[in-house]
Amino acid sequence: MLLASTMLGSIQRNSLDYGWKLREIEHQLSEAASQELRLKQQIALKLNEIAGMHLERRPELEREAREVLELRDTEERELRKGLQQVESVISGLQEKIDALQADMRRVRKKAADLLAGREDFRQQLARYEEAQERQRVAAPGLHELQDECARKLPQYRQDPRYAYLVTAGYGTDAYRGSGLVRFLDDWIARLCNFRENRRNEMTLLAMRDELSKSEGETRQALEALASQLAAAKAGAEEAAGMHPLEADLARLKETVQAEKKRAKDIQAQLAPYAAKTDTRYVQARSLVTVALQAHSEEELMARVLQTPGKADDALAREVVDMQASLKAQQRRIAELERQRSGAEAEYQRAKELERTMRHPGYAGGNYQYRSGIDLGALLMGYMAGRLTLDQATHEIGQYRQDSPNDFPYDRFPQDWGQSGGFDTSGSFGGDSFSTTDSF
Repeated sequence: MLLASTMLGSIQRNSLDYGWKLREIEHQLSEAASQELRLKQQIALKLNEIAGMHLERRPELEREAREVLELRDTEERELRKGLQQVESVISGLQEKIDALQADMRRVRKKAADLLAGREDFRQQLARYEEAQERQRVAAPGLHELQDECARKLPQYRQDPRYAYLVTAGYGTDAYRGSGLVRFLDDWIARLCNFRENRRNEMTLLAMRDELSKSEGETRQALEALASQLAAAKAGAEEAAGMHPLEADLARLKETVQAEKKRAKDIQAQLAPYAAKTDTRYVQARSLVTVALQAHSEEELMARVLQTPGKADDALAREVVDMQASLKAQQRRIAELERQRSGAEAEYQRAKELERTMRHPGYAGGNYQYRSGIDLGALLMGYMAGRLTLDQATHEIGQYRQDSPNDFPYDRFPQDWGQSGGFDTSGSFGGDSFSTTDSF
């Protein structure tokens, strides 16, 4: 049997593995970029040695370019070291969280045993369950009556004659019509069947209010019983030592979030190194360009080949070899770029599955997974593209089952304080609004 937390932990480690793979490729890409600049600088220096070039030596720029590249390597190395340390801290904290949650489960079991031995608690739980069952049975009838009120009541005020008489207080002590006005109002009342319709509307209004009142009373009664259960549960867990564990868990989770933010900040700082957009790289590239005095390598090589002398020829051959190394390095950079693109896609694919499986419907504490699920093989198939996200989650979901809880947690209501209804049936208030043409 596999706990939901264990299942999620394996999927998280899968994401971490692909994250490490991506960062390793980015590190190699950054180092390759530095090496490319170093080769370009070495080519520039070698060209300056060749007689007849008449290029002014700029040793201060050459030295500064080397120092900038060394500083770049040092800064990146420190950032990666810091990221590794943060990830190690997060891993250690997660292990503590897992152990703490196991302790909390044992404490809950202890609290459950305490409650199971209390007759007053069992009676409270039985009363709640009975009230909840009455609410469940009554709910369909309640909703039917509420729907009937909502459907019929607006019809009464749609007839302007009826609405006028209601506003005038016709048929009540507040009515002030007399003489011709009263005669006309009596005539209008017969036309719109006022007395029967008013009687039905008042019945509907009264029943609607009674429904609302009864619903509120039922809800309050359930909330009161739920509060008693919650108080008993909280007291038992406090007596069993739950509160310190909850405080430790909250502190650990808060620390994990802070460490994850640190990791993201470092990753954001590292990203420009692989993209060759970091400040040090840009600075070093600019210095190398100045050292070459804005001449292209092709132009300088053409001038080299025009200079006489065996020494120059030997230097030229060295330059050609270094250029071959430079081209090989540039091909390696292109290959690393391709690998980084693939690793980024794999990492995002792994994170997509992790984000999906974090949903309480999969990773909630109420679930566990039957033995027989080969999570390793499933992850390999998913990462290889043989399974879509929907297929992978469906496959995992087939092994999901409710985790057996300890009494009385398996009987604790999941919807304490939810509104309910009362037992009633039938209709009321007569038919919908009626009229007559009788005079």
